[in-house]
Amino acid sequence: MTIEWKDMYSVGDVTIDSQHKKLLENVNKLVIALKSNKGKEVVSEVVSFLNEYINEHFVYEEEYMIKHKYPDFIIHKKVHDSFIEKFNEFKKELELENLSALSLKVQTFLGKWLIDHILKMDHKYYEFIRDNPKSHSRKEGDDFHDKMHILSDIKRI
Repeated sequence: MTIEWKDMYSVGDVTIDSQHKKLLENVNKLVIALKSNKGKEVVSEVVSFLNEYINEHFVYEEEYMIKHKYPDFIIHKKVHDSFIEKFNEFKKELELENLSALSLKVQTFLGKWLIDHILKMDHKYYEFIRDNPKSHSRKEGDDFHDKMHILSDIKRI
């Protein structure tokens, strides 16, 4: 079953929404490929997409949360870090060419990520920013911003 983008998935930022839509497209591509017994051909393409997604989306989203002084940033970042660990496991399996098992694991993991992370965790920062419009103003010497920016600069994969 594929998942269609709905406005309720939006987090109020055009860039993040666009990135989430791309993730959804790739999950759907994998679901369709698995139904057509073509999962092996598509899984490496999805893993390649995820590599770029992690490097672009997580960095952007974390900087966005820092900019808006989101108080649960560190918790959110830890979840991103867990995603990266799981993704690295998938890449190792791909190298071992265990594609049929990997296709289903990637599909299940990404489907769960869409529901648990984007629709729940990401919406928490959306609600915080929506309800705290002054949260994005940065003052000189803002320790919170300075400390969080250092965390967001940690090199990915």
